[in-house]
Amino acid sequence: MLDRVKLNEQVGDAVERYLHQNGVDEVFRAESIEHLAKLLDASSQNEQQSPQRVIITTTHKLGLLVRDDVLLTRLLHRSMRSQRGAGEEGGEESDVGGNDPFQRVAIITDEAHRSHTTSTRDAIKKVMKAGEGSHAQLTFIGFTATPNEEALEMFGTRTDDGFQRPFHCYPIAQATIDDRIMNVLADYTCVRCEIETSVFPEPVQKLLQATHGAQRRILDHASDDVAVLKAKALFMMTDFQVMKNAHSKVKCMIVVRSRLDVARYYKLITTFVGKKQLGWNCYAAFSGTLTLDGEAGDTKSVTEQTLNGRHVTLSISDIVIVCDKLDTGYNEPLLACMYVDRYAHELNAH
Repeated sequence: MLDRVKLNEQVGDAVERYLHQNGVDEVFRAESIEHLAKLLDASSQNEQQSPQRVIITTTHKLGLLVRDDVLLTRLLHRSMRSQRGAGEEGGEESDVGGNDPFQRVAIITDEAHRSHTTSTRDAIKKVMKAGEGSHAQLTFIGFTATPNEEALEMFGTRTDDGFQRPFHCYPIAQATIDDRIMNVLADYTCVRCEIETSVFPEPVQKLLQATHGAQRRILDHASDDVAVLKAKALFMMTDFQVMKNAHSKVKCMIVVRSRLDVARYYKLITTFVGKKQLGWNCYAAFSGTLTLDGEAGDTKSVTEQTLNGRHVTLSISDIVIVCDKLDTGYNEPLLACMYVDRYAHELNAH
């Protein structure tokens, strides 16, 4: 069970391929809530089907199924009718779930720190009870690289010191040693940006008067200046140009503070690429609509499609500028460099 469409495609493909290679043929991908309800309907299974069955779906579909009273009632009715039929044929054995086709069910969820909450678990139990019957034994397994307090409470084990610890831990350090992931810190460079000004405008004076968080607000104010953005963009593109000259197919990603910064950097970088006649494609990835200031003092609304145009797509872009949109599920083997112009803290830093 996954919480992103892209992850559902990528992880689902990997799981399905692995299971088929190991003799598990009953692997299903829920295409809709109706299809999910049918897959969970134990009464629809025949004797020829394997006792091992895997359903790959998203938490969104499960949530929609829980809120669909018609489908849920229909599923519960079929399950009860199936159990009554089994009771008439199997006698007392059916009281302990002896004839249930699926007595043991494992719920495996990825990114458990954000996708699996108490309400999610309650929804799962409600759906599974309706589909598989009350005799099904549920086992919950959660994977996450950044466990929060709630995830540890639900999936962890309490140790003698009173703290919740992961049931099993495969550290990033060990994964790096095993060459399963790259050690990005081995080639990490921190760039120091110094800004000088001889004029203190009124907004800056107000920021200086505030005691709490003044330093960060002043930094944000300076980072909004066009001259500062130009200097940062020039530094990034000059560095990337050296890398591009050595390896022509590599790509880079620029991670910024906000959606507005996505549009700002897009304008600056496309101007740089055009003047240098480099021929690179630049793509701005963001959701929703942005209101930008026009050159004549007016405003205009843009979306990801209108800003990038129809001919530039994410797959053919040399430079991708994002804020939060591609934080999960983005897979690009040619991505060789990432420029981060934002605060890195807590789980977002991963």
